[in-house]
Amino acid sequence: MIGTETNPAVSLIAGIIYYAIYLYVLVVWARFVADLVMSVNPRWTPRRGWVVVLEIIFTLTDPPIKLFRRLIPQVRFGGFALDFGLLLTLLSCSLLLNVVAALR
Repeated sequence: MIGTETNPAVSLIAGIIYYAIYLYVLVVWARFVADLVMSVNPRWTPRRGWVVVLEIIFTLTDPPIKLFRRLIPQVRFGGFALDFGLLLTLLSCSLLLNVVAALR
C-alpha cells in the first residue's frame, strides 16, 4: 500500500520509547513484589544493596501510583482496602505500549 511506510527515524525513536516503557513495566512489577513482601511480613527490612534497589524502585514508581491514588481513593470493605494505583499504572503502561507499538 502506498503511504504505509514508516520513517526510519520515527521507527527508531518509537522502538526506544517502547523498550523504555517495557522496562518501566518491569520496575512496576518489582514494586508489586516489594509491596507484597512488605505487607505479608511487616517486620522485614531490606539490607545492604537491597535498600538502594528498593529506593530506586519506589522513587521511579511513586509519582504515577500516587497520582492515581489521588484520583481514585481506596475502596474500603471493613478492615480491607483495595488500592487501584498500581493497577491503573500498569494499565496505563500497557495502553502506552500498544500506542507506541503501532508507530513502530
